[in-house]
Amino acid sequence: MALIPTNTTGKQISEDDQFGGATGAEITAAQVAAEAAQAAAELAQTGAESAQTAAETAQGLAESAQTGAETAQGLAEDAQTAAEAAQAAAEAATLQRSGGDATGVVIERIGATATEGLEIVVVDKVVQLNAAAAASFPVFTIPANSQLMSIQMNLQDNIAASTAVKVGLTDAGGESLIGLTPDLIKNSKSDYIPIAIQGLGFPQTGTHEISIFAADTAGAPAGTLGGSTPTDERVRVRIIYATMNSLDNAA
Repeated sequence: MALIPTNTTGKQISEDDQFGGATGAEITAAQVAAEAAQAAAELAQTGAESAQTAAETAQGLAESAQTGAETAQGLAEDAQTAAEAAQAAAEAATLQRSGGDATGVVIERIGATATEGLEIVVVDKVVQLNAAAAASFPVFTIPANSQLMSIQMNLQDNIAASTAVKVGLTDAGGESLIGLTPDLIKNSKSDYIPIAIQGLGFPQTGTHEISIFAADTAGAPAGTLGGSTPTDERVRVRIIYATMNSLDNAA
């Protein structure tokens, strides 16, 4: 049999008295409030964790952005380096002029249009001496109002000769001697820059008749060259000269 709580006087203790006088409704409200407070605390903790996660995400994004910026800077620097290399290559190409043929090739033109101004022309011609012995062989005629800049010669074969011991180059419109090999042996060479380029004056109004000639030790005309058919007796001559085209007519 269940015992019913009583006080010292033997009176039965009511349910309200057992809970300090609080009613059941009040107890339920307190319990709900405690649970709400706990839920609020949990939400606050979740919010804090979310905030921390967001902060970490933001930091990661910032680091990614910095990495991206550094990568972009690196790519920009690589592009600049490539551009500088391309420019250097272009400048190197500008300095190298490999053109030239038997009739002359314009390798550079300085003018407002393609029909006026200063032109640099290169003649690269091989003269065959074996058909018949002769004292001289024509090479090329530089036009009037031009300036001979340089002339080079190489013996592509051994050269037969009578009396002559060297191969010379002459300019009938200017200097009498503008090239002389040391002998008549294959790959003997001559490299010459005319007096005009050295600042000593040079006729520029007339044509320049460039010829190969048979020469003695001092470079004076002597004997003949060539004539050893069918053996090749080739002489390569490379001429560079400047010439002018008059300015275009006014409209």
